[in-house]
Amino acid sequence: MRTVDLFAGCGGFSLGFQQAGFDIVAAFDNWQPAIDIYRDNFTHPIFNQDLGNPEGYRSIADFAPELIIGGPPCQVTIFDYLGDSLELEYYYRHPRSYQRRGIFSIHEPSPTVRGVNRPIPKTYQKHPGDACDLNEPLRPLTTIERSYLQTFPKTFKFKGSKSDLEQSIGNAVPVNLAKYVANCIKESIDCDALQERLQQATNKQLQLF
Repeated sequence: MRTVDLFAGCGGFSLGFQQAGFDIVAAFDNWQPAIDIYRDNFTHPIFNQDLGNPEGYRSIADFAPELIIGGPPCQVTIFDYLGDSLELEYYYRHPRSYQRRGIFSIHEPSPTVRGVNRPIPKTYQKHPGDACDLNEPLRPLTTIERSYLQTFPKTFKFKGSKSDLEQSIGNAVPVNLAKYVANCIKESIDCDALQERLQQATNKQLQLF
């Protein structure tokens, strides 16, 4: 299939699809360092283009792609999604190691929701990447608040020990992601079923002649 890669970066998505036998005919990104790497590794063109502008998509049609792939940046912030409902601006998310930061802002994309949710250790030392200084109001998100980041509705019922709930929420597929994938599959199935019915109708008409 003729394939175009959007938000291509240095080419991970393109290379994987190319190795699987897809024909990558063009790529688009707007970060020059990644584009330079991409050009050194592929023979098809990559264009420096801002895909945040709808006008930037017009040239994609020139390549007549049968498939469009891409890894757009998730710029999906907590404030954009939940507004002021958490009644905080900064929160603590326990890092995998203290080489990583633990303090985040609701005005940046959420880090991965892990199955571990701990209070701020008394021994925690401020990391250079932390979004704010250590202060008394700083706290981790609650178990239920973390479920909202996984797009569970407020009506969803959770029960069990705190550790079990944290693990369950951290392991969950985001609800809205699952819904989107399911709708795509449903549309494909409906389309296939429609094509089959049309083919059957066509065959019956041909038999009449």
